[in-house]
Amino acid sequence: QFDINVPTLFVLECVQMYLPDSASRSLLAAIPKTCKSTTFVALYDPILLSDPFGRVMERNLTNAGVISSSSSSSDSSLFTNRTLSSQMEKIKTAGFDIVIGCDMMNAYETIVTKEQRQCANRCEMLDEIEEWMLIMRHYCFVVGELLSSKGRTDGCNHGDDETATTTHNTNTDGRENEENNVSCLEKLCTVGNNSPLGFVEGKCSVLYQES
Repeated sequence: QFDINVPTLFVLECVQMYLPDSASRSLLAAIPKTCKSTTFVALYDPILLSDPFGRVMERNLTNAGVISSSSSSSDSSLFTNRTLSSQMEKIKTAGFDIVIGCDMMNAYETIVTKEQRQCANRCEMLDEIEEWMLIMRHYCFVVGELLSSKGRTDGCNHGDDETATTTHNTNTDGRENEENNVSCLEKLCTVGNNSPLGFVEGKCSVLYQES
């Protein structure tokens, strides 16, 4: 049974691209309206942009039936949200307090560690580097955070603060580990050394909900 009072992560991996934009927005907006604890949404989706490569992607996806040729492009989340900024703005508009994102090329260079990149390179040689880079620039990774009621009241440090501390509660039924996990979760939308996901300043974008 889904518990709206515990921290939750929703993962949307190439989900929105198949939905009308209105349905996609309704889906995202339902999360802040429902969840009471710290909640995250992680989005991986194409961004068509407006360049020649994006137009080829658009044509191929249409031919593949992702978007009905009889449908107006204005009905499609894929066609409506063609940029990283528009994807991030949609999550912010849905009610999330903090949104952070980057294209997959920047994710590969920052979120993926040097050791992981070296391992991937040893597994398989890649000839078409330029085409691969184009593909990576046309997909995005976005994380949105909805603060809990306590987080909204007390505030939450989302900067690169090495002195940030975790509150431990050792006097209530052994819940220390649970509180540590919540504290770690609250750092998912941080940039810099405190970022568990590896978001790096200058390689990602951040939006904050207006107070």
